Amino acid sequence: MADLTDGQLIGLITLGMGVIAFFAVLEWRRRTLRLYRNGLMAVAEVRSSEYRSGEHGSFYRIGILFTDISGEAVYARLNLKRSYKRGEEIRVIYDPDKPTRVDISPEVGGWNPDGGLFAFGIRWLLVLIFVVPGLAMILFPFGDPICDDPTFRDMTFCVEART
Repeated sequence: MADLTDGQLIGLITLGMGVIAFFAVLEWRRRTLRLYRNGLMAVAEVRSSEYRSGEHGSFYRIGILFTDISGEAVYARLNLKRSYKRGEEIRVIYDPDKPTRVDISPEVGGWNPDGGLFAFGIRWLLVLIFVVPGLAMILFPFGDPICDDPTFRDMTFCVEART
């Protein structure tokens, strides 16, 4: 590791971020597909709805109550782009193994994962943003531009870096 240039180190970090993000998207896709393939439908009542806004955008946080297949009442929360009124009934799909993992039914406007174009696009966007530049920086490293400048060449940190 001591022989890495700054560019190679940045490249390794960028590559690592890209690989982690790539597999995070794969895991998200796997969970979503499992929900939509193994999930059960239910009618839920909207118990709360509040608008939230922040640096990551705005959404509605709704609380829903529904009865799962075993007859248990389940309260879950969803972040959605549209609002629902308190007391309104909506169709949801939930994971029978973990009923609080829930989404709006595709027939009501939930995301349909079978198309897969969104997750496919996200994965390859991550490759283009992180993995390709990371590999380029590792394979074609740039040096330390400060120490290459004659003005700073004799500074202590540049001399120590060369030894």
